[in-house]
Amino acid sequence: MPLTYHNTRTGRTVHVPTPDEAADKSSAPKRARRRQEKLLGKLDESNRWVRVGAGESFPARTPRRDTPPAPRAVREVQRDLDATAERPVQHDRAPAEDSGLPRTPKAEDPPTETAPATPEPVAEPSLADVRAWAETAGIEVSARGRISKDVIDAYKHAHADGGE
Repeated sequence: MPLTYHNTRTGRTVHVPTPDEAADKSSAPKRARRRQEKLLGKLDESNRWVRVGAGESFPARTPRRDTPPAPRAVREVQRDLDATAERPVQHDRAPAEDSGLPRTPKAEDPPTETAPATPEPVAEPSLADVRAWAETAGIEVSARGRISKDVIDAYKHAHADGGE
């Protein structure tokens, strides 16, 4: 006799064969039995599906708390938000000068000098310059390909104070 499961969100009821019934109907009974046992295990672990015993019944549809709003309701809320966004904001408070809070600078205020947030990035030397310097400094560097970090660091150190 098949097992009956009820979906608590949609109200759907399904009849699922037992592993023995699935094995009897299949040409590969061991595989069918394992597959059916796995399916029943997932249904039993699920919060959505509930096994219904003999003579037990559920209402056609159980109410859901986490049901997403209907598209019509979403459109109505979106329309209200859009209408609110188009209206100018009315403040019930006094301006900032009267409240003792620091004033927010306006567009016509002269800019104040501030230190840059990050230092200026140092330009990486070109590989051709590093190769030319390495050749004059007597350091072996291949004519093509990657240059080791040690050679590039030596070039930067030699040129840090404007040398060579």
